[in-house]
Amino acid sequence: SDHKEAEVRVGFQEGAGNWAYIGPDCLDVPLDQPTINFGLLEPPEASVLHEFGHVLGLQHEHNHPTGMKWKKEAVYKSMSGPPNNWDKATTDAQFFSTWSPLAFPVKKTFDPSSVMAYPMPKEWTGLETEFGHKDSLTQGDKDFIERLYPFT
Repeated sequence: SDHKEAEVRVGFQEGAGNWAYIGPDCLDVPLDQPTINFGLLEPPEASVLHEFGHVLGLQHEHNHPTGMKWKKEAVYKSMSGPPNNWDKATTDAQFFSTWSPLAFPVKKTFDPSSVMAYPMPKEWTGLETEFGHKDSLTQGDKDFIERLYPFT
């Protein structure tokens, strides 16, 4: 049966993309609405882990305040064309904004293989390897979540 009072409510609305409210923001969502959606489970494991990372309060790794050395012109060129057709301001907000170093009660080390990292070509990032999540949590993901939610 459905539990209408659940703090985390999963939707499967196709065409609405994959998204989730971050951490306690779930508590502000009306009880008749989902707090996480899976509109396209591709790849399945990585999509589920990434969105539930948001539920736990995690941010996108590419927005880490000390992590990326962007090749901005390559990103602008790619994102301004199909299928996104984004203007510079949208690209700036989605890729180049950073979260506050004070966003977490413990220090978050940059992890380019984190489940919270969208896959991106090295031509965008200035990194020597491809940037992006796999279909499992990294040791860095596990260590950070354990520090956020210590089990006593």
